Amino acid sequence: MRLLAVLCSALLSAASSIRLDPPCGAARVRVTWDSEGRAPVRVLAAGNAMTGDEPAAGSAETGDWVTEGMEFQLVDGSGAVLASAAVRCATTGSIWPLQAGNEWHFRYRDRTVTGQHTVWRVARVEGEWAVLEPGPGWARRVRVDETGRIWRLLNDGTPQVFVDPAGGPAFARVSETASSSATLAGLFGREISWNAPVVGVGRDSGKFAQGVGQSRCSPT
Repeated sequence: MRLLAVLCSALLSAASSIRLDPPCGAARVRVTWDSEGRAPVRVLAAGNAMTGDEPAAGSAETGDWVTEGMEFQLVDGSGAVLASAAVRCATTGSIWPLQAGNEWHFRYRDRTVTGQHTVWRVARVEGEWAVLEPGPGWARRVRVDETGRIWRLLNDGTPQVFVDPAGGPAFARVSETASSSATLAGLFGREISWNAPVVGVGRDSGKFAQGVGQSRCSPT
C-alpha cells in the first residue's frame, strides 16, 4: 500500500513517509494513494476525514493547514489502516539547489511589459560551477559552498562571494531573514533577503528560500 504527498506537483516522498522540503508552518500538499485494488478507501488527516469514499488509486489536495508532525492515514471501508505518513519538516539543505536541469519559473514586469514569464535553468555543471541560462543579470556561473555562501564567477574569471546568509563579507548585503518564505508556489523554509550595492543609477535586490533558491529578484 502506498500513501504519498506532493508539494507543488513534485514528488517528495516514497511509500510510508511524507517529506515537505522544507515547509515549516502551514503548507499545502497533494496526497496520492494506491491501495493495490482495495476499495473504497478514505484518507484521514490528523485522525479526521480528509476525503469521502475513494477508488483504490487517486489523489487529493489539502488546504493551507498541513503542519509539522501531522499524520495522514489511508483506511479501508472497515477503518483498518492500510498506509500512513507523517509530515517531517526539513530545515536543512542548500539555499540554492544547483543540480543540472533544475529550473526556476518567474513572472516578471518592467517599465515596458507586465505579467511576462521567464525561466532560469541550470544548463550544465562545469567543475564546481553551475551554468545558468539565462539566469539573473548579476551572474551566469554560480555555486554554493559548504557554509551556504553563494558565489559567482565574474567575467574576468575571478570568483566572488555574492551573498553570505550568515551576514559575512560579500558583494550583496543580507537585509533581512525570516523563518519561512511565502511564494506563489507555496510556503518554504528560511528566507534571505539581500541588497546589492548601487551600480550606476540602480541596484539589484532579491530573496532566496531554503531548498528552493532565488525566489525573487528586483533590479531597479
